[in-house]
Amino acid sequence: MRRNAAPCSFAALALLAAAEPPHPEANCPTQPSSEVAVKALRFSDGRPYSFMVTNNGTRPIMNISVGWQRHGDTFIEDSYNTRPASMGAPAGWRGIYVLTQDPRLPGSHSETLSRYFWERETAETEGIQPGRSLSGFSVQLPTPHEAELAYVHFRESHGLRTKLPTDPPLEERLPPQPDLTQVPFTIGVYARCPLVGTVELDSSWGADDRSAIEPRSTP
Repeated sequence: MRRNAAPCSFAALALLAAAEPPHPEANCPTQPSSEVAVKALRFSDGRPYSFMVTNNGTRPIMNISVGWQRHGDTFIEDSYNTRPASMGAPAGWRGIYVLTQDPRLPGSHSETLSRYFWERETAETEGIQPGRSLSGFSVQLPTPHEAELAYVHFRESHGLRTKLPTDPPLEERLPPQPDLTQVPFTIGVYARCPLVGTVELDSSWGADDRSAIEPRSTP
């Protein structure tokens, strides 16, 4: 799996969040669209995921956001348990872990929620064209040890004590890791309103088909 996005500090995450696309307009459709299918493979240890995006519509797909929507009741809380150890992307794309405000808390400026976002690296990179599929979008969630290291690194970078909590242990204090085969997605196209839906488990890839994490484009 390509490691092109390492765990970030809060300061770096804030910078990434500032670069995210605007929120959908309030009057945009919120019902799942049949124009896009996002299917995910979850590997046996439960931490690596790979996604395949299929464009059944008529407009190119320009970005993909997994784990976020303004309407609904499925959200991913930012924690050391959800910040990826790595994110992979097809050639010409990049993956970013983005912090987002909670739409359930109007007026709040705190960015307490998160999502996994992919976009084209340059304007010359082709989007996912109608009638085609693209894989290679991947997320590696951290192990408990990696989550602890991220916690220690953050505290050390701010001159704080680095002793890990023991009662209860840090990993027991963190929110559970999300199941990224059953979370919302948002797709950006050349239109004002994005397309929304829910990621589905793709059992056809096979649990041990490690080749599924490699980028590929199919008609």
